[in-house]
Amino acid sequence: MLVYLVRHGKTKWNLENRIQGHADSELLEDDNSHILAANKLKGIEFAHICSSDLKRAYVTKNRILDILKIDSIDYRYEEFREVGFGELEGSKLDYVLKNYPDVWAKYKTLDHNFDPGIYIKGFESVKNVYNRAYNKIQELKKIYGDDSKILIVSHGSLISILSNHNKKVDYAKIPDNGSVTILEF
Repeated sequence: MLVYLVRHGKTKWNLENRIQGHADSELLEDDNSHILAANKLKGIEFAHICSSDLKRAYVTKNRILDILKIDSIDYRYEEFREVGFGELEGSKLDYVLKNYPDVWAKYKTLDHNFDPGIYIKGFESVKNVYNRAYNKIQELKKIYGDDSKILIVSHGSLISILSNHNKKVDYAKIPDNGSVTILEF
């Protein structure tokens, strides 16, 4: 199964360099990320189209579908949410790097054995994020089949975690808003 992962459009907190996680910041009115994504997805027939249940993801999905003129049931899954950053949500990245440099650096290696929640209340582990997303993808694969194509509009850290599974990463990069990442499951 091919999974097309699109990172949501640009938000106010993206501009302010804030950690979003499960908190939701509004998409920018003048953002064109959905147009870039739609152009890359033209002509692809998807067996299933869905998004995270966070507003920035499902609104981006709906904007993409409007451009592509695709009618679809509005499937939203919490399994495709961004990493829960707990007490760090809403914080500027500079604050995090100043106050939690070692925890952040270790998290960015995407080490499945590291639990940042020990140090920062509510900070979800990479292992947990990977497992919830992977298990949902496997469930969809059972429904739609090995040869299907699925579109998921989701979040940067989740996409990075899925893309870098079982790879040695020094410092994980987050895909751009509106980017399309294709993975095979």
